[in-house]
Amino acid sequence: MTRYVSTSVLIVMLLGFSVVALAQDAMSETEPICTLADRITGLNKGVQVAGCPTSQGSKAIHLWDDLVLTEPLPVITSRITVVGNGHSISGNGQFRIFEVDGGELSVKRLYMRDGHAEVGGCLSVKNGGMLYVLDSTMQDCHASMYGGAIRNVRSDLHVVGSVLTRNSAAMGGGAISTASSLSTTIENSLFENNAARWGGAIVFHEDRGNITNTILRDNFAEQTGGAIENVEGVLQVRKSVLSHNEAGGGGGIHTQGWTSALIVDDSTFTGNVAAGRGGAIRIRRGSQVFMNGSAAIANSAGDAGGAIFSFDGSITIIDSKISKNDAPIGAAIYAECCDVTIGDSSVDDSKSDDDGESIYVDKGDLQLLKHLDVIGNSEAEMHPVTAFDSLGGRLLSG
Repeated sequence: MTRYVSTSVLIVMLLGFSVVALAQDAMSETEPICTLADRITGLNKGVQVAGCPTSQGSKAIHLWDDLVLTEPLPVITSRITVVGNGHSISGNGQFRIFEVDGGELSVKRLYMRDGHAEVGGCLSVKNGGMLYVLDSTMQDCHASMYGGAIRNVRSDLHVVGSVLTRNSAAMGGGAISTASSLSTTIENSLFENNAARWGGAIVFHEDRGNITNTILRDNFAEQTGGAIENVEGVLQVRKSVLSHNEAGGGGGIHTQGWTSALIVDDSTFTGNVAAGRGGAIRIRRGSQVFMNGSAAIANSAGDAGGAIFSFDGSITIIDSKISKNDAPIGAAIYAECCDVTIGDSSVDDSKSDDDGESIYVDKGDLQLLKHLDVIGNSEAEMHPVTAFDSLGGRLLSG
């Protein structure tokens, strides 16, 4: 007999019964059954279901064994906490684990795997709901559209201390996809080996996103945004590492849209690869990028912009290091129809072909503030630009 307990209530599952089936124990008239589905239904409606307590409060459901879904669980519309205690819930390759519609779900120390849905293979939150994923793992979940592990629509999402690995989406957001969400916060987490057409790990769409102390590595996007795709959103990345992600364009991050902005602070891009443009970051359609106290090292692009590529956007780089990047043209930075401002930074040892430049700016302005060192590049020339040196900027060729 499999058991899990919510507060002082015993929740019992019999082998052979669906986790969502309502049943009674034919062998015992004194021990009513309360399944996980029963408990969710009871909390949603504030009524007693089978042997479950009557409550619309936030009492926790504790799992004491691994579960495999044979039917979908009820949609969560109230406030519920699920404590996995290190156990797993499998969607059996057929079902999403949890869906939140206007309610609030906190998931703690739970291993979610093999979920499947059109959107949000493991978890989905929408319509002003709140979802907290704490110290948990989502693995091998798949969405036939968006959000291999999590889909967030017009809601709040918080992911803390969690691992999202080997999730996939046929369209966008191999691990997470957001759309017009209220906020998305990711802290102290790992995104690894996720894949999608856009945003191998994450898609932010018209969102305000914050990523802190997080590692995104070995994620893949067929088209753009090996780790992250930011569309018409404001995204801040702090104290994080993006490494060995890969995409057609924007191996680390692809940011686009006239209302979008990317703020990178105290973070590192290393070993990211774009088959086309922007090994670490690709910027399009008016997006603004601010990089402070960060590094882009050993990234590469097959076409242009080994570290950063921008078309019709803007770039500000302060107190940062651009080093050992590689592309046929603009090995460090390629900017077209774009203004570039660089200050107190170094650009060194980036490699371009014989006909290329390490910093290439066309139809835009390059403004050098304070100290800019361009040292040891295979090509340290500038494409014709308007360069401003009002604060003592210097350009040093190797």
